[in-house]
Amino acid sequence: MGKGLALPELPKIDFSREMIVMLALGTRPSGGYGIIVDKAYLRVGRLEKVVRKESPGRNCSVTMELTKPVDVVRLPKIDREVVFREKEIVHSCK
Repeated sequence: MGKGLALPELPKIDFSREMIVMLALGTRPSGGYGIIVDKAYLRVGRLEKVVRKESPGRNCSVTMELTKPVDVVRLPKIDREVVFREKEIVHSCK
């Protein structure tokens, strides 16, 4: 078996004080797609997260391989309702 790259050490997470949020778009037909947590804030007793979903425009040059965009964020633990607000962005390329 050949030598591979060493994996980085996983971050230490105290789940009594922190939480992890993972967003995934699932399989996409090409590159140029993305999902990002832009913001997270408390509002009227709940945690709101602004999520930006990106996709390539019609004339964009992208890799023609399947992709699986994800974003993972670490936040202080909050025992409240979570609401996701989505913004969809289609990049225009010329």
